[in-house]
Amino acid sequence: MDRRDFLAGVAAAGAAVTSGCNPFRRAGAGASAPIALEPPGPGVSVYEPSIAIDPANPERIAVAAQYGVRGGRGGRNIHLWLSEDGGRRWHATRVPRPKLDGEFAADPLTAFHEDGGLIVGSNFSRRWIADLNDGNTHTRSTVPSFEELWGVVDGRIAPPEDLLTSGGIAVSRVEDGGRTLSATVVPGISPGADKTSMALDRSPASPHRGAIYVAWSDQVPSVRVARSVDGGRSFAEPVTIETRALAAMQQIAVRPDGSVHLMWTSAAMPGLTTQLNAGADGAPDAGSLIYHAVSRDGGASFGEPTAVASHAGVGMVGIPSLAADASGSLLWVWGQSDELPDPSQRPVLQARHRLFAIRSDGDADWSAPYELCPWVPTGTHMGLPVVATGGTGWWLLTYLADDERTRVVLLRSDDGRRFELDRTLATRPYPVDEISLMGSYLLRFCDEIPQIGDYVGLAVAGSRVGAAFVLPESVEPTSRATVHVSLSDVR
Repeated sequence: MDRRDFLAGVAAAGAAVTSGCNPFRRAGAGASAPIALEPPGPGVSVYEPSIAIDPANPERIAVAAQYGVRGGRGGRNIHLWLSEDGGRRWHATRVPRPKLDGEFAADPLTAFHEDGGLIVGSNFSRRWIADLNDGNTHTRSTVPSFEELWGVVDGRIAPPEDLLTSGGIAVSRVEDGGRTLSATVVPGISPGADKTSMALDRSPASPHRGAIYVAWSDQVPSVRVARSVDGGRSFAEPVTIETRALAAMQQIAVRPDGSVHLMWTSAAMPGLTTQLNAGADGAPDAGSLIYHAVSRDGGASFGEPTAVASHAGVGMVGIPSLAADASGSLLWVWGQSDELPDPSQRPVLQARHRLFAIRSDGDADWSAPYELCPWVPTGTHMGLPVVATGGTGWWLLTYLADDERTRVVLLRSDDGRRFELDRTLATRPYPVDEISLMGSYLLRFCDEIPQIGDYVGLAVAGSRVGAAFVLPESVEPTSRATVHVSLSDVR
């Protein structure tokens, strides 16, 4: 494997020392008004939030996020906030990783199991990755090229010999309102394990109800899926689906019949046209294909992957999102651009993504790609989209950035074909090229602009919609990156 390919992959993954377990604190009044969650410690920035709402009791809400690395380029720890009263009070704690605790931990995910336990997952690895990303700081005018960025680092800092094999995926089970945490390492060796996704089977009609599925990509390259049938206390050896290139852009979902659906596309850094860790046998259009593989035996095996659609191409797209509704419809959403700014231009510019989707209803074939929000003005970048459903109807959280400002918006659709604005959650005076929203990989290393990370969170349970997103705590772009939560009851 080319080490530069690996460096690029781990550097794209996902924030210092935490204060441990905090007492209950009142976060603010007004269930539908965004609230700012208290950080793990004074001045600590937090990135890449995931949010969960307990379907059995929507008053139970959890948010997990990473911290400890500059700009959200990974993390050293995972922080968890829990509310048992609909977001009026929050209990906060650090979530220890069962291996390499405090060294590197990123891409947190959280979900409530049907038995009431809370599941928190992440990847973990050596401190070297956190130190590497933490020490790489530039501005929009001074950031070097992709090749220079990692060529210099590769020649200066030697990684640990076991870097590829010492890390992995960790899953914690949280009980007693966050006071009891137990964790396990998913078995097996997965070189450079990264970019986790997670799905829980809650359907009464499913023969595998209660199963938890965790998926991730690695440097084989492959996508791996591990399942738990005991509420996250242990996981089986993962199933491996080999891919033709690094497949960090993967997601997993479960239909009501219990079938498990894994989707991915080849990874490349946004704004750059180099396909990562690509095999020599790849088809000329392999970098633009969207793949789908299905398991009908509870994740024990997956069928042959099928290319179901194409996107704009390598470097033209952002990280996708996948969800399944109560009827079995699957919706795969991503942002893509028609053209890329010149990556050699300084200050760095951000591509303008518009949101597209493909849809599969039941066992029907996948649709052709279609645009979700044609009403959004040309030149507006739609960044970090995440889609969710409570069973019926669809919700989408995204950032809208133009030449004057950035908004965080919640969009709504009855059928998943066209999304309209439901509400604006927050607005800041950051022009589109002065906030990092996955339109340019190089912007991730520019510390004079706001950083969000790779993901934000969205959850729906019944009529309750919860959104978790990151913005600076004030209008000052370099003020502490803060997780904000919006909770709305919508009929």
